[in-house]
Amino acid sequence: MKKKVVVEIRGGTFVALYASGLDIEAHIVDWDDIAEESVPADTRVQPQPIADMPAETKEIVDRAGKRAIAPAKR
Repeated sequence: MKKKVVVEIRGGTFVALYASGLDIEAHIVDWDDIAEESVPADTRVQPQPIADMPAETKEIVDRAGKRAIAPAKR
């Protein structure tokens, strides 16, 4: 079974990382903040259990017809 990971962002700000298995290592790389030197380049994030995800976030994740986010061109 695949692990499920949900990254919650509101207004361009990272809110939380939820995962079905907590044995993952996650990093946030925000190039805008790095360019402004306002945060370290290596920000580690501790996932929270998917069961702790707010109901409104779960509703969006479970909704049919999800759209994929294409990776940025480099």
